[in-house]
Formats: sequence, structure tokens, C-alpha cells
Amino acid sequence: MQGMQRGCKALNRNGTPCRSWALLGSDYCFVHDPAMAEKRAEARRKGGRHRRKGYDPSFAEAMGGKSFRSLEDVEALLEAIIKQTLALYNSVGRSRAIGYLVAIWCKAHETGDLEKRIERLEQLTERGRT
Repeated sequence: MQGMQRGCKALNRNGTPCRSWALLGSDYCFVHDPAMAEKRAEARRKGGRHRRKGYDPSFAEAMGGKSFRSLEDVEALLEAIIKQTLALYNSVGRSRAIGYLVAIWCKAHETGDLEKRIERLEQLTERGRT
């Protein structure tokens, strides 16, 4: 019967038959049809452009100039990254990343508080000696 859809005749890299449907008028699916090579290449180019849309060069440049020598610098970077992550589409991966980043920020903040307390104690100790 003409017009009935069939399976792709190609073999996958591992030698198993392709399980995709063949394109109408072809013996192969989109991935295996030699006549679709240019359309596949264009789809890959479009896919690559789509992935790069999340790249923000202004953010990279702004944060790239920092020395990150102080705890405040690290906290500022983490806050900026958390804000960027919050702007992404909601997903399990995004939620995990936010949780991880917030935990790191909390640890950095806690460390900063402890450093300040130790510094104050050292100052009080020095005053007591003089």
C-alpha cells in the first residue's frame, strides 16, 4: 500500500535497527536520511544558538574583574549566581543548584561571622594586655 509509514531501514552505531519511523517518501528517518543532511546541520546550529542564549557576557565580565580575596567578594559572587539561577526555568536541576548555592552562601556567611567574632576577641585581648 502506498503512503503507509514504515520503519527506518538504517542501523544504529551499535548495529541494531533504527526504531524511528521513516520519512514519507523515504526509507530513512530524519536522522539517517542522506537527503536531510543540510536540514540536520541547520537544526544543530539552531540548537547550539538556543543553548548559548543563557550566556550573559556582561555578567561574566562584571564578575571576572573581581579578585575574590575577601569573603565579601565571594558572598557577592554567590548572590549574583543565585540571582542568575533563579531567573532560569523551574526544574529539578535548578532547584538543586539553588539549594546547593544557598548552602554554600550560608557557610561562607557563617565563616565570615566567626572571623569577625574572633577578630573582636583578639582586639579585646590586645586591649587587656596594654
